[in-house]
Amino acid sequence: MTGVAPGVRIASVKVIDDRGNADPEAAVCGLMWSAAHHLPVTNSSWFVNPWSLSCVRGDDNGVVHEVLARAVEYATSAGTLNVAAATNEAVDLTPSPHSGVPSAPSRCEALPAGLRDVVAVSAVGADRVKTGYSSYGLGVVDVTAPGGDAGQCVVSTVPGGYAPLCGTSMAAPHVAGVLALLKSVHPADSPADLRRALEARASPLACPDDYDLTGDGAQDAYCAGYDNYNGFYGHGMADALAAVETPTMGPPDPAAR
Repeated sequence: MTGVAPGVRIASVKVIDDRGNADPEAAVCGLMWSAAHHLPVTNSSWFVNPWSLSCVRGDDNGVVHEVLARAVEYATSAGTLNVAAATNEAVDLTPSPHSGVPSAPSRCEALPAGLRDVVAVSAVGADRVKTGYSSYGLGVVDVTAPGGDAGQCVVSTVPGGYAPLCGTSMAAPHVAGVLALLKSVHPADSPADLRRALEARASPLACPDDYDLTGDGAQDAYCAGYDNYNGFYGHGMADALAAVETPTMGPPDPAAR
């Protein structure tokens, strides 16, 4: 089976236990190990248990936020760019009083997707519209990618082989693959360079005019933002072809600010 970035080397870093959970210690160790072994890109198709959403407060949740944020900061400074699934909670990760759908509690976030240096990925179906399960949020989601929906799931690994699965966990590896292509073509690029290139070369997707997935006349989610940057799709659909055909972005030009 050929993936997004054929020919790249892949390392499997164990973070998930036999029950399918990723505890905070394992998550931190996985990120630190990846950085120590100079992996340029990592994919996190998981969230930290027992919270799919973690709150930045002075309790256990706040501690988890702090240790993960430090691990990601260390990894980024060591040259590792982290990609993460935006979760399948179908929540707005940037709550608004105008939202008519369930949203994350105030000052809560998806971990690790909600951390500053992480590329957070939402999911779209074959129609290039945000899937009903995908979480979203202006200023949180960076790009989107195919995650599968409504009988059109993505072929994924399962014990003993492959099977169709749907989720932001399927979308995030597409983006990690595009970043691997970018790193292959531009090996000297830093995590910041790779991220800028990914976002600049994404195919913009505008907010849908109508997001009534159930046909009951009510909007199932509200997309805030603009045609080229919004809460559903971030900067747009990750584009593998543009990643390898466009010259390297390099550092931003101070004169352009």
